[in-house]
Amino acid sequence: MSFRPNEKQLVLAAILIAIAVQVILLAFFLPYPNVPDVFERQRVSEFILQNGSIPQFDSLIAPNGVNYVYPPLADLILAGVSAATGLAPLIAWKVIAVVLFAFFLFFCARFAEKYLPKPEERALLILFLLFAPLVLRRFVSFVAETVGLAFYPLLFYLIYRKKFWLAGICLAIIGYLHFRTFFTALLVLAFFALLSFARKENKNGIGALKTIFAGALICGPFYIANYAGIISLSGFANPFIDESFLTALKFLGLPLLLFAIIAVPLLRRFRWDSLFAAITIVPLAMVLLSLGSQNAVAFPYREAVFLLLPLAILAAFSFSWAFKGLKSKWMKWALALCLLAILAVNFSVPHSAFLKGDELAISYIKDAVPKGKLVLSDYSAEYWLEYEGYSVAIGPFMERLPDAGKRLETVKEFLDGKNGNALKEFRPECVFFRQAVKGEEFLSEYEKKFASGNASVYCLRNA
Repeated sequence: MSFRPNEKQLVLAAILIAIAVQVILLAFFLPYPNVPDVFERQRVSEFILQNGSIPQFDSLIAPNGVNYVYPPLADLILAGVSAATGLAPLIAWKVIAVVLFAFFLFFCARFAEKYLPKPEERALLILFLLFAPLVLRRFVSFVAETVGLAFYPLLFYLIYRKKFWLAGICLAIIGYLHFRTFFTALLVLAFFALLSFARKENKNGIGALKTIFAGALICGPFYIANYAGIISLSGFANPFIDESFLTALKFLGLPLLLFAIIAVPLLRRFRWDSLFAAITIVPLAMVLLSLGSQNAVAFPYREAVFLLLPLAILAAFSFSWAFKGLKSKWMKWALALCLLAILAVNFSVPHSAFLKGDELAISYIKDAVPKGKLVLSDYSAEYWLEYEGYSVAIGPFMERLPDAGKRLETVKEFLDGKNGNALKEFRPECVFFRQAVKGEEFLSEYEKKFASGNASVYCLRNA
């Protein structure tokens, strides 16, 4: 179905409102990245700009020489935009974040044409996505997960339009962006193919196989070249991250979940087909399976991000059905105001992962500690420290280290004041605390060099 002029205006107006909210958040609420991974994207992109190549190994996370095997396209995009515009990567990622957000919302709306034929329903879809905390949390940052997610609705829009070979190219792009999004998309496509064949929809089944074949063929050189490194990635439980199922629900947001659940009794009225079943059932199964997993690639909220599109479609469908079912104009106004109230109460402003005191502490370290020295801190701050050129014990891409889980527990226990094993094992030049210091008895060889708010830096006395 193509947009008529008035339909186009309504849906695009909803997208423009969402983009305005996005720009305000990026401009006024996030002086520092809201997720520390942005520093890793900056570091790699700056390496590309300076050396004209992807780094072959990471020399800063101990032990040195861990192979760099991750998909390169997100870093190449950031480096390319930075080079083309003359903007520093820290500014360029904010520009890209807005573009990706618009791209994501636009193709969510285009895909939803199949299930939400009325323009007001698709405008509602945009509204539900805008107020899902997980959407804002992802799209105000520039990390590989965000870029991969931006292409996710485009992939299934192309499948819906039966442009299977083009969808294969889109799948390949995702494959060069982000592992988890690529393998999730593969699982969804495989399940869609099975459902299609089971329901005698052979054209769709063969089309899905074409998409998988094209995507795998284009991605093949990268995955074959890095096969050994990819399969050696270790899983671990990260004690610094809340990975509970309740976190996943919180990030999806009350309005999205509430109206999506209301849609369940109405599914017989809904245009439920094999494609919608696939994009819903596979991510849902991944979220449920992640509940019992200790693996770093199975945080429930990370898997829940792939449920955003089907849940938003269901939420828009159920609200539209309830609104149309009301006869009284006043009841319709009451329902609309109720939705706005729930959205307003649920609205979650993404906040920076760091505070001004953290910036001042990093500035002190840059002035007083030689580059390359190991500085110990929590999981998030280690990303920033590595970006500034310091060796770290934990942090970016830890799944490349076979002892990742042990390292994380050792550092967490030290920061919690339980023991000083981290100091003995890693012998850091300095320790950067972002909260009140615990276990000062373990710091006899260190002295306080800097303090600002909750942030403080302790360095070896003979340093």
